Amino acid sequence: MSDIYELYAHEQAPADEIICDPSSGLPLLEYQDGVLRLIHSHLPLPYSVVEFGCGQKASIVLRMLNLHHRMPAHALRRGLVLERDLGAEMLRQEDPAQRPHALMAANRLVDRVETDNEEFRRFVEESGDITAVEEDRILGADGVCLSLDERVQFVKARSHVFAVILFWDDKESKVAPRVIDLTLERNRLFEITEVRDYLDAPEAWIMLAPLMANFRLVEDFLTEDQRSRVDEELGEDEALTELSHERHAELFREISGAPEGSLGDPMTWSSTNNIYVEREGAPNRDLRRKTGRGDSARKLTGELIAARREGDEERTRELRGELAELEKELKLRRELQEEAERSEDELAPLAAVANTLACFHSMRALSRKLEAGEISLAKDPDPELLREMHGIGVRLRRRIEAAARCSRDEDGCIDARALNQRYVRTAVETLAQMKRAGLTVFIDRVGNFHGLQLEEEEFEELRAGKRKLREFTQETLCLGSHIDTVSDAGKYDGRLGVFSGIEVARVLRDLKRHFSDPFAGKQAGRLMVSVFSAEEMTFTGEGVSLPGSAAVSGLADIESIRKMTNANDESYGELLDEMACHLTQARDEGRMHCEGLPADAQSKNPLADAPDPIDFFPRLFWERHIEQGLVLHRHEVPLVLSRAIAGIRHEDWHFEGADAERIGWEFIRRCRELLEREEYADARLTCGMFTVSDAKEHSVCRASRWRIEGSSNHAGSTALRDRRDAAVGAARLASHFVDACSALDLEVVIAGGELMPGRNRNSIAGAAQLELGVTGDMGDSSWNEIEQSLQAFAREVLAEPVADGGEGVQVEPVESGLSSLKAGRKVRVSTDLRLESADKMKALRGEISRTAEELCEEHGAKHQAKLHQDFPPVDLEEAGLVLQMERSYGGSHNPKETELAIDVLRGTLFQLMQTIEVLRSDSEEPLYQRTRRALPDAWAKLEFVSGGLHDSANLATRMLEREGINPDRPQAGGR
Repeated sequence: MSDIYELYAHEQAPADEIICDPSSGLPLLEYQDGVLRLIHSHLPLPYSVVEFGCGQKASIVLRMLNLHHRMPAHALRRGLVLERDLGAEMLRQEDPAQRPHALMAANRLVDRVETDNEEFRRFVEESGDITAVEEDRILGADGVCLSLDERVQFVKARSHVFAVILFWDDKESKVAPRVIDLTLERNRLFEITEVRDYLDAPEAWIMLAPLMANFRLVEDFLTEDQRSRVDEELGEDEALTELSHERHAELFREISGAPEGSLGDPMTWSSTNNIYVEREGAPNRDLRRKTGRGDSARKLTGELIAARREGDEERTRELRGELAELEKELKLRRELQEEAERSEDELAPLAAVANTLACFHSMRALSRKLEAGEISLAKDPDPELLREMHGIGVRLRRRIEAAARCSRDEDGCIDARALNQRYVRTAVETLAQMKRAGLTVFIDRVGNFHGLQLEEEEFEELRAGKRKLREFTQETLCLGSHIDTVSDAGKYDGRLGVFSGIEVARVLRDLKRHFSDPFAGKQAGRLMVSVFSAEEMTFTGEGVSLPGSAAVSGLADIESIRKMTNANDESYGELLDEMACHLTQARDEGRMHCEGLPADAQSKNPLADAPDPIDFFPRLFWERHIEQGLVLHRHEVPLVLSRAIAGIRHEDWHFEGADAERIGWEFIRRCRELLEREEYADARLTCGMFTVSDAKEHSVCRASRWRIEGSSNHAGSTALRDRRDAAVGAARLASHFVDACSALDLEVVIAGGELMPGRNRNSIAGAAQLELGVTGDMGDSSWNEIEQSLQAFAREVLAEPVADGGEGVQVEPVESGLSSLKAGRKVRVSTDLRLESADKMKALRGEISRTAEELCEEHGAKHQAKLHQDFPPVDLEEAGLVLQMERSYGGSHNPKETELAIDVLRGTLFQLMQTIEVLRSDSEEPLYQRTRRALPDAWAKLEFVSGGLHDSANLATRMLEREGINPDRPQAGGR
């Protein structure tokens, strides 16, 4: 049995998006299995720990559904189940045998603990997460004490909290509430009253609460005896649904026996639990004070459901608007984010215990299989092997989750763009993990981090100057990637490669310390884990592509990299020095360790004595990444090796003139049309940024604002057929508007253009907004016809998938009746162009340039192109390095981004086993060839070209040069 969940029961794609009833906004019941897979795929919570943390788990689940997957807040509830008897005597009684209504649940930890096994005790106690294992309990760090009884009671709270989703059952035309609680049931969502069965408490009280609201009894979930008690107390003059909060609390105290002020008194509860702990140093986070502000959602949602049943569309729209306004008023998204962050911190000790127990069993099984020579990945790993090894995958996912927590901004979005504050926090976490994995960590002079396998005596020789760093690094197998992100990013892009490398290092360390050393005879090579800086191209200029790996590869000099700037015109060098000082302070505080930092956190030239990046150029390189998940999904292949990386060209097109915004959107539309030509069928062309300036106000007769919702994704890794590009949807909507107005001989104004997130050249826009207006005289009926035409075009064309002539986007008018528009006279459209063929790249770029020229000639405008990046295609097979690409879901450069737990484990095992083989062997065979030969046949047969520019590209370029092959690479920075 898995500590976290059964990895194998849900080996299907998670729901790419939650499909909701268009009228009520509630998710459709038929998609409940997809929602369950979504939770499995995203949240590696400590579900094996039953007795504590239920409220925190519910908060994290609710945050994910609302913030990251846009499930409406009115579809979400918290549930609270309490013991039947909450009288003073029962509250004093801790023996469940003396409490006939005690909540009890099976304890999954029991089967994972071997109290008499010295090997087990040594492993878990040296982990630092478990301080002691006794006969009847586990003692963990931070005061965690977990029972080893076969069944555990909820003695502290006498309650259990769970998350509830209100689904819409279209067949029955009614609401269908379902519990999502993987601690009690991992394989399905279940009806609310079933929670009593799972807790062996047939007369337990069940309450529900909308977000930020008070918990209340619900008539539908009372047992016959409970309903009788309630009716007896209320009489004929009061209705349960109409009671005030105070009267409801009084009622519950009467029927449950709870004393005032006790944990059974609803007047003491918060909106998240019936046990509230004051948190020091948490201003404006008084949950009890805020509890109840969301109570009106209960009544509004009830009216919404009634209107939906009656088919009153006008009333449902009105009520959804009121619910949306309430959500804004409550700042609900922010509250959910803050509560989830606190919950993650509070769950960390429990997760650490569960993780350690899982890892012990997996490491012991791995050690035995290595000794017996029984483990092989020449074919797809069988379920039993994956089951035994699942602890390794769990630990890796927790590493990634820890980095994600460090990277979230105040709105809960991952935004660790290179060298920003969240990046620095993530770097501290990463360096701490590298140290715990037994690596000696260095920072080089451009801000890359390198964790090197060194024995203590080797490090002392290095420190004493008796040996050079290059002596150790020149024979390394390097596992690496990047930890910087785009804005509003996902958890896995880049980071999978870094934290997988750390996990492999930790596994090798654990095997050597606690089990049988796989290198007891001879270790021919050495492991290094590298974290390359600024892969996501936040910084541009100086002819440098991916500065961190460019410096290590010798393709760019340090001074050129330091001169690079970001969109805020901040210099790489200045921010790098600030980061080095922050890291020095973190080192001095004992939060991590890193060689190459200055002695003083106030140093003016903090990296002057750090090693040269070239010192870390490896002999062998392996990068693990996610990309083109739908392509691999369609082929039913979890991972492949990329034989090449497509070339990439980043260019900004500046348009200036009275119609600049109109030109910008038309430019995007015509660029998209170029991809419909057969010769460019494999091209990726994306407009990820649309920047407007020098706006001029125009008086208009009629105008409206429109919003286009698509799906953010990676510009290079997303095939045209899989796109939901809001930029192209907006461009086509604008073009349709122009055509409709031209037929009526009307002058148009197009303004207010914006892409979201709109801060990344290499991301498909997830949403867009623009304003469409006409000047002169126009009657209401004519304008209504135009708006209806736009809505019909959006519904009948743009909403369709790309393969059917649409864009897969949703369009809605946001505001009508605008009397003036501010249209930019200057517009910058940023393009991201990728192709495997350099000749086709050159030809398509010429077509784009001609498109810009034609548009400016038509509108009497000017244009200028500014190149930011031009990197040619790279042959990875010839270079001999490995770029391991894995199946993902929910897109990339997208908060929905995820990878199935079983695929995370498959990829980790493959990398781990090949790492062991490579480090054991002194073979000169190129890494790509030997690794490809080790792939299962079904995985190896898929030809794959990476659409993303990765650090692999720079290292491969240098490797080819080293072999005497000189590709047509850009001359960057003069080195």
